[in-house]
Amino acid sequence: VILGGGFAGLDVARSVGRSRVAREYWDTVLIDKENFFQFNPLLPAVAVGAVETRHIVYPLRQMAKHRHIRFHKNKALRIDLARREVVLHNNLVQPFDVLVIAVGSVTNYYGVPGAAEHTRPFKTVVDAMTLRARVVELFEMAEQAESVSQRRRLLSFAIVGGGVTGVEVAAELIEMARDTLLPRYANLSPQDLSITVVEGGERLVPSAKPEHSEYVHRFLERRGVRVLLGAPVKQVEPKRLHLPEGGSVEAFTLLWTAGIRPPDLVRDLPLSFHKDGRVLVDDQLRAKGADGAALEHVYVLGDCAASPRSDGRFQPALSQTAIAMGSHIGETLTRRANGQAPRPFRFEEAGYI
Repeated sequence: VILGGGFAGLDVARSVGRSRVAREYWDTVLIDKENFFQFNPLLPAVAVGAVETRHIVYPLRQMAKHRHIRFHKNKALRIDLARREVVLHNNLVQPFDVLVIAVGSVTNYYGVPGAAEHTRPFKTVVDAMTLRARVVELFEMAEQAESVSQRRRLLSFAIVGGGVTGVEVAAELIEMARDTLLPRYANLSPQDLSITVVEGGERLVPSAKPEHSEYVHRFLERRGVRVLLGAPVKQVEPKRLHLPEGGSVEAFTLLWTAGIRPPDLVRDLPLSFHKDGRVLVDDQLRAKGADGAALEHVYVLGDCAASPRSDGRFQPALSQTAIAMGSHIGETLTRRANGQAPRPFRFEEAGYI
């Protein structure tokens, strides 16, 4: 059973489906709450209309049919590791011999008061489409505003989180606003627009090399994006972010891209967890139980997995990491079908430390 049709789960299914021996050995079923795969790195482009929604989704049922495996559109509610069962919506139960957990992540608000209530998440196609519609509507409202202060208030955006998603949203948003929208509105000028990225750490994209972070910082500021570093958000009110030492940022639209965490489905399992909430896994991506011992029949991949690296740190939660993990477990299951021993997972991501 593969839970999750994202980058990791999709590559497990594809790898198993490519091998005739693996297809015949494993009765594989892929389960996801949606019936499509979503290419998350292009969500910011969808939000500004640079890419159409249909270009970043792929039907999972079509893939499953092509790879000769089964697909169920359903939501996993609970995992019983002892009974080797996954409880699904509508009281359906899916037994398993081997379980691959690749359910992705949910937005992490880190317990910041008001964050969930007063900011907009950016995780799904619906989030991206909603943001695009809102930006266009705000420009229409600003065009008819009666004062400069009112225009500038409507066209103020703040993005909490300067990681990969945050900087991409900021870059796409400033490009859409200045190059596409502003020329269409006679009453608006570039000075009416403000986009602020608020990052709690000391540099943007902290998982990247320092020189890459510096380049991103310079690029955004040259384009007109304001960047605040070392500014963790302490509280969120409607249209206002409260920062340390009494500081604040006002913006009509607040976006939250500050972090992710595994969903409660994973957090409720009797496993060992890293301090960031991810499941600790061994060098074969097997989940570690509460006692620290690896479980032979449970693999955890993608954003849910805290996979150790050779330098003592953990793999970052990136798409390329999830793809590598999915391909590796697909190979592992194929090797098991052929009676071969699995290999340890080794991956060095490109462009990051």
